[in-house]
Amino acid sequence: MPGRVPYNLARFDLVSIRLVVDCVEHGSLSAAAREAHLALAAASRRIRELEDAIGEPLFQRHGRGVLPTAAGRVFARHAIALLQSLEQMGSELADLRQGIAQHVRLCASSAAITQFLPPLLARYAKQAQQVRVELEEQVSDGVVAALREGRADVGVFVEGAETEGLDCRMFRRDELVLVIPPRHRLAGRGAMPLADALDEDWVTLTDGAALLNRLQRTALASGLTLKVRMQVRSFDAVCHLVASGLGITILPKAAVMPMVDAMGLRWRPLADAWAARRLRVATSSRRLGRAPAAGGHPQRPGRSGRRGAGGVPGRAFAGCEDSSPKTAIDARVAQDHTAPHGDEHPRRPPDRPQGPGDGPADRRALRREDPGRLRRRRRQDRAARRR
Repeated sequence: MPGRVPYNLARFDLVSIRLVVDCVEHGSLSAAAREAHLALAAASRRIRELEDAIGEPLFQRHGRGVLPTAAGRVFARHAIALLQSLEQMGSELADLRQGIAQHVRLCASSAAITQFLPPLLARYAKQAQQVRVELEEQVSDGVVAALREGRADVGVFVEGAETEGLDCRMFRRDELVLVIPPRHRLAGRGAMPLADALDEDWVTLTDGAALLNRLQRTALASGLTLKVRMQVRSFDAVCHLVASGLGITILPKAAVMPMVDAMGLRWRPLADAWAARRLRVATSSRRLGRAPAAGGHPQRPGRSGRRGAGGVPGRAFAGCEDSSPKTAIDARVAQDHTAPHGDEHPRRPPDRPQGPGDGPADRRALRREDPGRLRRRRRQDRAARRR
């Protein structure tokens, strides 16, 4: 309606927001009301109030339930993100009570996870028990997108994705090989160029994967059309389809050799120079404490955590060839304890918060006004020093 003043949705509580999500999930207002422990009339009233505030219907009513409208789908999508964020907040607060002082979100490609990351993360978990690393698997383009959008703190991906605005270092190298079914016409021992196999049916990873991008570029350079027959999300699924004779593929050698042996597949090295790949570890420049670009978001407030090796994020990648996610994770943790860019005075450690009542004169005044509070503060200081 022209001239209408936007309604403040913040007045609605989480019960109403979760009710919309349950309605979308169950397709029934009655089921959503039971899930929320509400009477049907109360649930219906909450939905109507939301619709009146938005100015659009969230659901289409019919005899067997409800269907979300376009506005309902948009509302549900953002509501799910909001509820997940709240659950994550509760999880992190619970971890604080258990001594977990820092969460670091690591996003990595399948090649990095299957070949290199597990032993490195296991060692890091023993060395920094107060830091919890949350690992998410994505294709390489998805890793870069997660870093740019702030959904990841550290990323590991195959070189080739656009990395503008990211701080990148070398991580590891791997080798791509051609994986083919038993008794296939391409079976052999010598290295062969990929262009000689482009007339075959291919099984690949999903869109955005570095492997698929490489296949498409090679086919384009050869003037051929890549015949992608099937796309899946994991290396083992690719190998199972190849073993069934549904196509051929290229995969990292170190990652697939166990599956090749177990399934009786064949492999051949590739003669192309790009078959020797490099993996990179990266963090967002903004998250390393640098001034954000115009229009960028301000730096997130620091949280308690562990100071990483070297203390300074920009130097944590010393020794580019063979950098470890540990150094990147330590850099991310250390950044939370350093002053913002351009601040001459570092923050006081979290166990000694600065503010009123921290000086000797303030303590004397506090002793006169509230002796019990002063004793509690002294106990907290002693506990902090023991830690």
